[in-house]
Amino acid sequence: MNQKSKHIKILLLENDEGSLLSTSRWIKKRETDFEVLVLNSKSEYLKALDGYKPDIILFDHSFTFLDYEEALRLLKATKLEVPFILFSENISIDLGLKILKHGVSDYILKDNLKNLPFFIEKAINKNNLEQEHLQSYKKNTESVRKFEGLIKTSSDVIIILTPDGEINYISPSVEQLLGLSVQKVHHRKLVDLLNLDDPEIFIDAFTNSIGSVEKCTTSVLIQVKTKNKQSIWLQANFTNHLDDSSLNGIVLRLKNVTLERQNEIKILENEKKYRAFFENSLDGILLTNINGIIHAANPAACKIFQMTEDEICKKGRSGIVDLNDPRFHQAIKERELTGKTKSEINMFRKDGSSFVGELTSTIIDTNKGYASLVIKDNSEKKAFQHKLKKSEERYKSLFNNNPLPTFVFNENDLSIVDVNKSCSTNYGFTREEFLTMNLKDLQNQTENKHLDKLVEEFRNSPETSFHAYSTHLKKDKSEILVENSSHRFIIDGIPYVVAVCTDITEKERNLKKLTDTSIRLKVAEKIAKIGYWELDLNDNSLFCSDYIFNIYGIQDKNVKPTMDLFLKMMHPVDKKKYAKKLNELQLGIKGNEFEFRIILENGAVKWIHSRSKGVQKSEHQTHCIKGIIQDITSEKIAYEKLLKSESRYKGLVQSQTNYFVRIDIDGNYSFTNKKFIEEFGWAFKDHDPIGKSSLTDIMPYHHQKLRETAEHCISNPNENCQMEIDKRMEDGGVKTTLWDMIYLTDISEDGEIQGVGIDISERVKVERENKFQANLLNKIGQGIMATDSNDRVTYWNKAAEEIYLWKQDEVLGKNIFKLLYGNNEKHKDTLRLLKSGKIWTGELIAKLKDGSTLPTQITKSPLFDENETFLGVIRISSDISKLKKSEIKLKKLNKELSEYTKELFSANEGLEQFSYIVSHNLRAPIANILGIGDLLNNNIQPEDIHELLLHELFSNIGRLDDVMQDLHETLKLKTEFPKNLEKVKFESLIQNIIKSNKNLIDTEKVIIITDFTAIDEIYTVKSYLYSTFFNLISNSIKYRKPNVPPVIHISTEINKDEIIIHFKDNGLGINLEKKGDLIFGFYKRFHNHVEGKGLGLFMVKSQIEMLGGHITVKSLEGEGAEFIINLQK
Repeated sequence: MNQKSKHIKILLLENDEGSLLSTSRWIKKRETDFEVLVLNSKSEYLKALDGYKPDIILFDHSFTFLDYEEALRLLKATKLEVPFILFSENISIDLGLKILKHGVSDYILKDNLKNLPFFIEKAINKNNLEQEHLQSYKKNTESVRKFEGLIKTSSDVIIILTPDGEINYISPSVEQLLGLSVQKVHHRKLVDLLNLDDPEIFIDAFTNSIGSVEKCTTSVLIQVKTKNKQSIWLQANFTNHLDDSSLNGIVLRLKNVTLERQNEIKILENEKKYRAFFENSLDGILLTNINGIIHAANPAACKIFQMTEDEICKKGRSGIVDLNDPRFHQAIKERELTGKTKSEINMFRKDGSSFVGELTSTIIDTNKGYASLVIKDNSEKKAFQHKLKKSEERYKSLFNNNPLPTFVFNENDLSIVDVNKSCSTNYGFTREEFLTMNLKDLQNQTENKHLDKLVEEFRNSPETSFHAYSTHLKKDKSEILVENSSHRFIIDGIPYVVAVCTDITEKERNLKKLTDTSIRLKVAEKIAKIGYWELDLNDNSLFCSDYIFNIYGIQDKNVKPTMDLFLKMMHPVDKKKYAKKLNELQLGIKGNEFEFRIILENGAVKWIHSRSKGVQKSEHQTHCIKGIIQDITSEKIAYEKLLKSESRYKGLVQSQTNYFVRIDIDGNYSFTNKKFIEEFGWAFKDHDPIGKSSLTDIMPYHHQKLRETAEHCISNPNENCQMEIDKRMEDGGVKTTLWDMIYLTDISEDGEIQGVGIDISERVKVERENKFQANLLNKIGQGIMATDSNDRVTYWNKAAEEIYLWKQDEVLGKNIFKLLYGNNEKHKDTLRLLKSGKIWTGELIAKLKDGSTLPTQITKSPLFDENETFLGVIRISSDISKLKKSEIKLKKLNKELSEYTKELFSANEGLEQFSYIVSHNLRAPIANILGIGDLLNNNIQPEDIHELLLHELFSNIGRLDDVMQDLHETLKLKTEFPKNLEKVKFESLIQNIIKSNKNLIDTEKVIIITDFTAIDEIYTVKSYLYSTFFNLISNSIKYRKPNVPPVIHISTEINKDEIIIHFKDNGLGINLEKKGDLIFGFYKRFHNHVEGKGLGLFMVKSQIEMLGGHITVKSLEGEGAEFIINLQK
């Protein structure tokens, strides 16, 4: 305590004037700022308690007007928490215990008043500490009471779940909200109790919360049915508290948001102004709440995520966004700070595949928490950019995040009523300037005439959507060519139009330059199923696009393409002709076309159309041949059919299961077969397509595609064109069809386009399912590995790559045991088990690619064919390194707990010994002192007796002082443990002890033999080890056999992590059967012929335990003793 830090007010009750002066004198001798108020009556005492408010009360036991018990009672009645010290001429031990039990803080004898300031400070410090503890306890109790009250009165349900989903705690409000009984749900899985409309959403959110960082909250909206079958909406917030020892689980808060959800739905139903833009945007748009609830999704978003709008809304944010993507959390923070954000984030489709989405989000209503999300699927764009850069570095990217300016204007007067930010970015006008403008202000006079015509046609048309091209003027008067996608909507009877404008100026300019680029080839492959190839004549290396492998029926895309590979598959009749064509190209003859046949592995024959040309470095040197090939087998078949008679042809057309149509030069159907009318006739008036537009039964997004294909056919008569077209179905669905189209000039004066189509919906579906299944295993978080019957790797998913660091192409065909486990795995035993049809699960230490090791959990399942022949093994592997670390941490905590328990037991034993000393060792000298004092007070003894009494008095005081010194050293040992460790040499320590006791050792002819061969040093507290060695050597000398020179053997040994020190002598020894439990006790002696206090072995044991070790003894009476010390290295 800082004595000068506080002014201390003392209330002194004393009626002896002499004693009063003595007490005040001792108080004032201290430098502490004391203020003393002396009282002489009970009334003054009561008044001082109320007004003076002392820091401490000093009470004379002989006070005339009040006894100490009543003084304490009056003090407690005021509820003042101040220490109360009693002082007296004489207080016996029994009386001292009695007054302490009554609540007196301490007592002091008047002949010891010089220590009164110390007693005052000690009592005040102790009282302050007790009050601090009391206040802390009250605050904690109040906090717990308030928390429990909040939980019990809250309408929200609070649940603590284990990582397995079992309920550890659930608040009582669950009975009111869901009708579940608190007593019946404990230790049951919550997902089994909740009547969830979509359990997967709940399970996904729970799983994500387990994998998230500590105290990170995962929110999801779920719909459940209560016990009375009422459907309600709940906001489920999962918070990870697995690392919090007080909770050790996932805290789930369920809040009833049914009313808010219903209100939000009603509000959203009335918001129509931007619905047209929402429905027709080429980007995915989501209307959400900032807490992750999704209210609506436009068709583009549904297409991106491969879900219906209802599925997206049910999934919520956690179902479509990768919550572990750090960019997601950065975007949320940015939106909270600025109200908007733009970022790229990993997102998920319905089939589980991920893609990088370009996300733009804006909070549109801060009070209600509404926000909009605009999503672009950048996966294809990124792949496109990567391939473009790799194949054609000389070309720049034509479509790098093209902006989409959007206008909303009044259809009647063409006034602009709203624009988005991209309009200002792309046109240069501010939003305020746009709102004062007319749509015609963005076009020149020539374009305005065209605009008037388009608007008039749009007004008179029943269609609500319109597509057109126009030229716009920017603020700097420069012109841009834009593609307009417009949609009409009505608000309060006024027609408005939302127009999405895409700047295609650069696109149109550059598309003409990309005929020979990989992008053009990619488009050609998708539209016309054409394969592209290049032959480098310098090294004969051959490049082929993916579709060439499809044409030739080659499934393995990793096969290195060569001219020999493809020439082997060519029909023998055509092979010589093709070789001649290649030779002409090498000689510089210009490009040629050629048709040939190929024979597939299954014997099927395909017709191929080839077009190629040579690329020359100089006039007479060709260094490269480029070409395209197309599968024209179906066209050949179609052409042969055209050669048949008209009547038979029509009959065949009408009876076939394919679709057959003819389209005139104006784009109207001139003929359709029965199959076409059966499936698509519903889209035409009277089920009659003849004379009506061929676009009627086609999905709008394929209109332009059909126009371009028709133009290509007309420009290339008798050339077959192939395309996929999505047709509208009567039930609202879409049917994917594949068409072979050819322009025939000999059918009519203007010619007609003839098309033969087939339904490929099932094929498309199967392709999507195959893609899903292929991606599924790569999305699983566990490593999936497949091996054949010879343990060679046949499959290796992405999770396995991340766990073992080996890529799939590095491990395929390799022996998995040599790769990961050496030859240490008990392969034969597990193989015998697997071949018997059983599954094996266990833990294995795997060797990673970088040479490090990793603990893994492996489950092996056998594979058999239909004949029960063993084919191989499927392995499911998990990284359990974190689990192992947790187990080590748990063992460490258990060990620390065990050590702490031992320390508590040791401390308890010390308290018991301390109590014994107070009650026994102090009592004798104090009783003697009190008795001698009474005799001296009589003053009737002769002078020689008086002197003898004084001698005995001082002798007992000396004994009392010795006991107090011993207690002081013991307590000092427990409280002042040194923290600095140092290296101590055993031999050096022994020599120092010998030097300091040289006379005694020489006199008693002591022989000390040491053997520190096993270990000769230790890092420890040198003073403690010195004291231990000194006491053990001293005891061996002190308790030696009469007339026998003491011989002491000191040696060391190592046992695992311990250093063991042996002290063995030839002394008197100890009867351990009688005294073994007392040997290390306080004030315990076993031989009375030698002086001693019985503290040495107690100090040795205490110091060794403070060093983290322990000491034991072996001894037989008359045969010496051996003390064994165990210390940690």
